[in-house]
Amino acid sequence: MDRMAADRLRGGNPRVNVLPLTVITPIRYRDPMGRTPISHLNVVPTQGELLILQAIWKIGEGTIDQIVAASEQHPSPNYKTTQAMLRIMEQKNLVAHRTEGRAFIYRPKVDRDKVNRGTIRSLLARNFGGSRTELLINLIEDETLSEGELKDLEELIRRYRREMGGE
Repeated sequence: MDRMAADRLRGGNPRVNVLPLTVITPIRYRDPMGRTPISHLNVVPTQGELLILQAIWKIGEGTIDQIVAASEQHPSPNYKTTQAMLRIMEQKNLVAHRTEGRAFIYRPKVDRDKVNRGTIRSLLARNFGGSRTELLINLIEDETLSEGELKDLEELIRRYRREMGGE
């Protein structure tokens, strides 16, 4: 009788090796408000997700009906589409919900400023090789800036130089 046949008689499976299992749990950042910092996000919100986030930021938190009503899209987004997107956004850690009766109340888990910065970083990396200068040159050359906007930019650069000790 070979070894495999003997193992089968004892009720064991000769092809399965049982190894001790070690579970490693990653340490997750916890914000006191329950928001996830953009640096901990693996994804930048899509345009549709950003529209939903803007509606939620506007009202603070709300049901799907309240989010649809707060949306500035015309025509208003479809209820079922918004519901499906909110489920996806929850998986991406962009929003969270709590239940109140039968209703889900959604709230943002990301801060507007951090999302904006993350989106700009993504744009810089994707389109401008990480160069802020290239972005600004394209913005200035491609857009018609008013005299006031140019003065604001110049003042911003002067203030930044002072803060950095360069002027």
